[in-house]
Amino acid sequence: GEFVEGRGVLAQIAQKFKDQEIGQQAKARWEDPFMRRRTIKKTGREENRVNINFLAEGYTVEKHEDQQGFDFTADRTMKFVLEKTEPWTEYAGYYNYFAQNLWSKERGVSREPGGIKKDTPCGGMINGGTFTVDNGKARFWVEKFPGPSQAVCIGNDNASVATGGGGAVAVVKGMIDVTGHELGHAFGSLLDEYDFDPGGKPGPAPAPNPIPTEVLAVNVIKGNQKDDLRAKAPWQHWMGTDNWTGKIVDIFE
Repeated sequence: GEFVEGRGVLAQIAQKFKDQEIGQQAKARWEDPFMRRRTIKKTGREENRVNINFLAEGYTVEKHEDQQGFDFTADRTMKFVLEKTEPWTEYAGYYNYFAQNLWSKERGVSREPGGIKKDTPCGGMINGGTFTVDNGKARFWVEKFPGPSQAVCIGNDNASVATGGGGAVAVVKGMIDVTGHELGHAFGSLLDEYDFDPGGKPGPAPAPNPIPTEVLAVNVIKGNQKDDLRAKAPWQHWMGTDNWTGKIVDIFE
């Protein structure tokens, strides 16, 4: 209700004083998708924490329950990350969590196939079931505030695949439980770690010859020579220790 009422006041000022500076300022504020930034959980100064910002993507303002629904979803998303996902639980004291109420002109996000185009603040798109956002647009909203930040765009739509990378995560409201995983891509530049083909295809036959060792990411290395892999793995300084999985860190998870 506060958003609808506030925008109504801005519209009245913009119309009444349209030829004056105050009217122009009110019009610019009325057109701005940003409405507020709400603190969900704060553990320290923003300059000294990583600030995770949940962004409303595809939520209107005229339909009041849209923004209410986003607030509820943002709170639940933080709980999934903070209470149920490692290593975010172990390192909880290093993060602040915020929710940014952004309004869209239309509900939902753009979609292909179908040629559905929606004007949304983060440029969300569902293509063949995969939800992505324009990282530049998402980063624009979080970089308005101090400290290192991550953008988590919560889409008001349905999709089957979430994504993350380059400091931005794209999840829809029905799959917020994967947010911690996607933050691994966005925050740590981590690659997926599968011991099977995620598409269900049979794995390749064992290579008969030595495969040259190749570092693919900070958490993934390619090859089949164990000693060389251990020597070159970016996480070699952790090998031999245990973690929350109860297993000793080695070449594989």
